[in-house]
Amino acid sequence: MPSSTTDPTVASQMLPAWFVVPMMTDTRSYGMYMSSGGIFEIKRITAVHQAADDSIWFDVLLAESSANDVLGAPKSDWQASINAAHVVVAYEWVP
Repeated sequence: MPSSTTDPTVASQMLPAWFVVPMMTDTRSYGMYMSSGGIFEIKRITAVHQAADDSIWFDVLLAESSANDVLGAPKSDWQASINAAHVVVAYEWVP
C-alpha cells in the first residue's frame, strides 16, 4: 500500500538508514551519489514515499549547485524526487 510521510521517525522505519533523520531535520548541504555516477546536492529531504510497487522515493529541496559536475538547482528552493534504490552514497556536502 502506498504511503507518505514528512515525519522523520516514520521515514526512518520505511528506510532505516543513518541519513534519513538528519537530512529531514537539519537544513544543510548534503550530497547523494547516484548509481549513474551523478551527484545531487540537496538542502533537505522534505518527505519519503513508498509507491505501490514498494519503491521508496525522497522528495528533496535542491541546493544551489556549488560545482559544475553536480546536479543542483540553478536557484534556491527547487524540488525534486529521487528514487532511493539509485542512491549509492549519502553524505554531508563540504564543497
